[in-house]
Amino acid sequence: MIRVCVPAINRKEHILSFEVQTAVLAPGVGLCHVTGNLDRVIEETVQVSLTHIKQNPSLLGAARFDLHRTDLHVHLTDGSIVKEGSSAGVGIALALLLALSKMRNRGNLAVLATGEIDLYGNIHDVGAVSEKLRYFDKAGAFDYMVVPAAAKAGKRPNVLAVESVQEMWAGFLAIIGEGK
Repeated sequence: MIRVCVPAINRKEHILSFEVQTAVLAPGVGLCHVTGNLDRVIEETVQVSLTHIKQNPSLLGAARFDLHRTDLHVHLTDGSIVKEGSSAGVGIALALLLALSKMRNRGNLAVLATGEIDLYGNIHDVGAVSEKLRYFDKAGAFDYMVVPAAAKAGKRPNVLAVESVQEMWAGFLAIIGEGK
């Protein structure tokens, strides 16, 4: 199973991570349930990610869902971590794409992802990327990390620096051997 995690900085300035879990419930009525220790911004981030995917169904390839008749459940694990920022957008979009494309079980990988996305699928820089990269290096629990290209992470093995959701998805498909 491919696990998607998002780094978060707690009140003591320590970096932790939480997993973005997704479930596709069909048939449904187009609802998206979001659970975990959340604030309003993270709920909006889920909606932005989902709206971008709905606007770009070609991202899902052959796995076409009528998203107006499919319910989704997004759960952000580890209740002790308050999820409050938009920097989870890339991780949420990746987790949704994996679930909706039915590729979540295509390998045994753990991915750490950070970056804000907008409705057009652009990926914007977020704070503390250098600290999050150090966490990725030290934790040893993740196979890949996705960061915004604007973060200037430099060429690093197993780090995918991207400008858009489309670029992130194409790069990730290439990593798991599904790309063109």
